[in-house]
Amino acid sequence: MESNDDISFTKIFNYDKTGNDWDLPEPATLFSCAKQDVNSLIQLKSSLNKVKSSLNGYDIKEWNKHTNYVNPAGRILQTVRKRFEPELPTQAWCKFYEILSHYLVIPFQCDTKFNAVHLCEAPGGFICSLNHFLKSHEQFKNVKYTWIANALNPYHEGNALDQCILDDRLICKTLRSWYFGKDNTGNIMQQDFLDDLKDKCKCHTTFDSNPVDLVTADGSFNCQSQPAEQETIVAHLKYTEAFTALHILGTGGTFVIKMFTLFEYHSVSLIYLFCCIFDSVTVIKPATSKAGNSEAYVVSAGYCGSITAKPYLDKMAEYFPFKDVIEKHMSMISVFPDSFLEQHVNCTKYFSEHQKVAIGRNVHLFHHRSRFFSTDIKALQQIFIQRYFDLCEMRRISPNSYIVRNPVAKSHFRQTPKMEGTFSKRVMQRNNLERPVVEQNLWNKPMDFNRMCDEPILNGVVLTSGLVPKEINSSLYCSTDVIVSYSNAYQEAATHGALQETPPTLQTGSKMLSENLQECICHIIRRYEGLVTTLCLLPDTRDKVSLYTSWFESLLKSTCPNSVMTFQSVEQQFSSNCTLGKPNFIFCNFVSDSNQVWCEVNLRSKIICALISILQALPNGGSCLVILPSVLLRLIAHALYIFSCTFEHIHIQATCLHHADTDLPGVAVVAENFGLQGSETLDRVLKLFQESSMESSGIVEFFPATYLMISEDSSLATSPKSKFVSALKSANEVCLDKLTTMLEKRLKLQTAV
Repeated sequence: MESNDDISFTKIFNYDKTGNDWDLPEPATLFSCAKQDVNSLIQLKSSLNKVKSSLNGYDIKEWNKHTNYVNPAGRILQTVRKRFEPELPTQAWCKFYEILSHYLVIPFQCDTKFNAVHLCEAPGGFICSLNHFLKSHEQFKNVKYTWIANALNPYHEGNALDQCILDDRLICKTLRSWYFGKDNTGNIMQQDFLDDLKDKCKCHTTFDSNPVDLVTADGSFNCQSQPAEQETIVAHLKYTEAFTALHILGTGGTFVIKMFTLFEYHSVSLIYLFCCIFDSVTVIKPATSKAGNSEAYVVSAGYCGSITAKPYLDKMAEYFPFKDVIEKHMSMISVFPDSFLEQHVNCTKYFSEHQKVAIGRNVHLFHHRSRFFSTDIKALQQIFIQRYFDLCEMRRISPNSYIVRNPVAKSHFRQTPKMEGTFSKRVMQRNNLERPVVEQNLWNKPMDFNRMCDEPILNGVVLTSGLVPKEINSSLYCSTDVIVSYSNAYQEAATHGALQETPPTLQTGSKMLSENLQECICHIIRRYEGLVTTLCLLPDTRDKVSLYTSWFESLLKSTCPNSVMTFQSVEQQFSSNCTLGKPNFIFCNFVSDSNQVWCEVNLRSKIICALISILQALPNGGSCLVILPSVLLRLIAHALYIFSCTFEHIHIQATCLHHADTDLPGVAVVAENFGLQGSETLDRVLKLFQESSMESSGIVEFFPATYLMISEDSSLATSPKSKFVSALKSANEVCLDKLTTMLEKRLKLQTAV
C-alpha cells in the first residue's frame, strides 16, 4: 500500500513580500516589452509537458474512469452529497468550500452584509458553496449574502459549445441575478461589458450601494485539443477576469481566480500585479481539484482599491480584451525583484512536481494492480474524506436557507457527448460525433391545443435586445446533440461539394410525408366551401415555384376547385396593409428548396413580418398554415407562442415534402379560428411584433428565457405552455435529423465517386 505521507492533501504556497522593492513600474511602461521568458520556468514547463504527453496514448474514457477511481479525493463529493444534501453539489462546490475553510476569504468583522460578484460562474457551484458556508457558521448567521453572477448565457443560441456550460439548474431559478451584458451573450470580453457590469453593481437594489467584498473568476476554455498550451490559450480570459475584478472590487476585498501552471511570462506579470496591489497572495490547489490537472486558485486579499490602482487599470484598458497579451507582456523581467522571481519559480516548481507525482501514480496504478488494490484505494479515500471534514467542519443547513427553495433536478439542456479514444483519435474525431437517436414516428404525431392561453396574452413580456446569432449552436427547443450532428453534417457536405446546388422542381411523384397534415388542411378548407379566398404569402416574389407552394396550390385545387388563391410577398402584404381584403385562409412557407444552413437566422425579420401580415389580414374565424425551417431561436419561439394565443385551436408537427433524393422538412403550424380582429389586444401584439421585426432593433426574446420552457412541476407539465414547447422540440429534432440523414447520404455518394 502506498504511504499516505506521499500524497499531499491541499497544496498551498504563500508569497512573502520581503523588502520594500515589490513595486509596480510606471503605468506608461505597461505592455511595452516584447515577449520574454524566464528560462527556469520554461524548463519546468517542458518537464511537465513531457510527463503529460506520456498520456496521449491512453483512451480518454478509460483513463478518466481509472483516474476517477484511484483519486484519493474521489469520494469526497458523493459523501458530501449523502451526508449534507447541499444545494447544487458539484466539484466546484467542494473546491470552493475547501478554499473558504483554508483561507480568510470572508472577514470576521463581516457581520451584516456580504456582497459578491461571481464571474464565469456557471452552473453556480461557488454561489451555493458560499451560501452554505455562511449559513452553517455561527459567526456569519446574521450576514446577508447578496450576489451577481455572470457566465456565457446558456440560452443564447450562438454561444460556442466548447466554451459554454449548458447547465441552467440554478440559472433558470435565479435569472434576475445573472448578468449577460447588453449583447445578451454573457461574454465578459466584449468592449462595453465592464461598464455595464459596474452600472449593474451600483444600481443593484440588494447591494444597497455597499462595496463588493468578493469577486471570483472560475473561467476556462476547452483545451483538450492542445492540453500542453492551456495556460496560453486562456491568457486573455485571465487578464479580462482580473481587469474586471479590479474595477468592481471594494477596498479591502478579496479576489479568487482560477489559473493554470503559471509558467508563462504573462502569468508571472499578473501574479506580480496581485502581489503589489493586495496585502496577501496565496496559491491553493484544493484536494478536491484532481491532482493530475494543472489548475490552481490564486487568492488575493486586502485590495488597495480601484482608486489607487486606477492609473494601471487605465493603461490596461488600452489593451482590452488582451488578445496580444501573449506577445506584449505587461512588465519587463528587470522590473521584478529577485525575491519575487525566486518565490514564483519555487511556487511553480512546487505545484508542477506534485502534478508529475500524481500523473506518475496514476500511470503506475493503471498498469500495476495488486489483489489489495481496491481495498488500498478505498482506505486512502476514507482518510481524505476525514481530512476534508476535519478541515471544513461542515454542517447541514435547512433547505429554507438554500438559494432556491424549489430546485430544478436537471438542466434544460443535454450536454454534447464527450470525446472518446486516445488523444490522436480525439483530434480526428472532433467532427464525427455519434448520431443521437431521434424518434422517427413523429411525422404523423401532431400536438393539438385548444385555447393556448387563458391569461392575458402579453403577460410577462420583457423585451430583451442583444447580439443576433449568426449560427445556432444550442436551443431550448432542441437537443444539443441533434443540432451538433446537423451542423457537422452540413459542414462536411459543404467541404466535399455534396450540397445540392440546383433546387428541384415539383413533378409527379412528390410526396407529403405528413399525411395527417394534408387531412387537417383539407378539413379546414372544406369548412369554407363556396367562400374560400386564399392568400399565399411568400418570403420573396420569386418563391412562387417553390415545392411547398406548388404542393399547397395543388392540394387547394383538388380540395376546393372553385377556390381563388392570390400570391403576394411578405413585404407587399406588410406594407400594403391588406389591400386585397380579408382571405379565409393564409398559407406561408419559409422552407427553401435549396440547401441553406440555419435559414431561420436569416429569415427572422421576415418571419415576424409574415406573422404581422397574417394577423392584419385574417378575419375573425380565419385560419392559416405556416411552415418554418425550424423554431430554434427564442425570438421566433416566443413570437409563435404569442401568435398562437390569438387562435382558438393550434396544430403543430414536423412535416416533410419528399421528391427524388430531396427531403424538405419543416415545422408546420396550423392555426384555426382567429378571434382578435378589431381588439385592443391585437393592436398591442402588432405593435410588439412591428418593433421586433426591424433588423436594427436587435430583439432576441419577448419574454425572459425561462418563461417558455418545459416545466418539471407535474402540475404544469401538461399546461398548454409546456405542451407547446414539447411540440416545438419534437418537431425541430425530427426536422434536423431528417436533414442530417439526407446530407450524410449525399456525402456518401459524393465521396464514393
